[in-house]
Amino acid sequence: RCDTLAVRPRVHSALKTIKQRKCYSHTLTTGPGVNEPTVVSGTRYEEHVQAVLHRYMFDLDRVGGANDKGADLAGSWHLPSDAYENRTDNQSSLDKNTRVMVQCKNYKKKLGPVHVREIEGALGGRAQKTVGLLVTPKGFSPMCISRSDSSAYPLALIVVSELHDIVSIHTNASLRTLLPTITIGTKHEVIDHTRVRIPVILHRSRENGMVTIKGKYLPQRCDG
Repeated sequence: RCDTLAVRPRVHSALKTIKQRKCYSHTLTTGPGVNEPTVVSGTRYEEHVQAVLHRYMFDLDRVGGANDKGADLAGSWHLPSDAYENRTDNQSSLDKNTRVMVQCKNYKKKLGPVHVREIEGALGGRAQKTVGLLVTPKGFSPMCISRSDSSAYPLALIVVSELHDIVSIHTNASLRTLLPTITIGTKHEVIDHTRVRIPVILHRSRENGMVTIKGKYLPQRCDG
């Protein structure tokens, strides 16, 4: 079983409203290459992804550079303390805040299995049970999703539009085993008088039932 939620943006006015709420107001565009970003657009997309994931309780820093170990963003995912209540013995060293590394691919085409192999290589040099997030605006090919599903590393494939929030989230079995109380759901919001579906990350709490990870917002960090 795979845990996937995909939501198609419906109205331009809604996207415009969401964009206006963002700290980063500049337009994000892909580079002139067939499937490669420019440095400028890649940097802006990383900033945008950082801001979006921050609202889902990810505390990430931009790393980049020669010593980035394959990561564009790295940090922690602040989850409720009982998110790990069902962990097995080989997960006993897991910190309360899950370690995360992110690769952002601001490409014009869907990502393929080579990009999963790339993030697997980067995770191989990091602490055990670090979660890998592969993020792109254009989605993932079926072979890419299949490769992720068969990976021994905990992975999530996330589509983040250049202009608004998360469009879809796909988690693999390794991630669901690592964090058994976390699942993907959906909620409806009314934006500019239009009802739209928005992906949410849910935590199955023993005390409070199903609660959303998104909702308790961390203070937004804006550079400059």
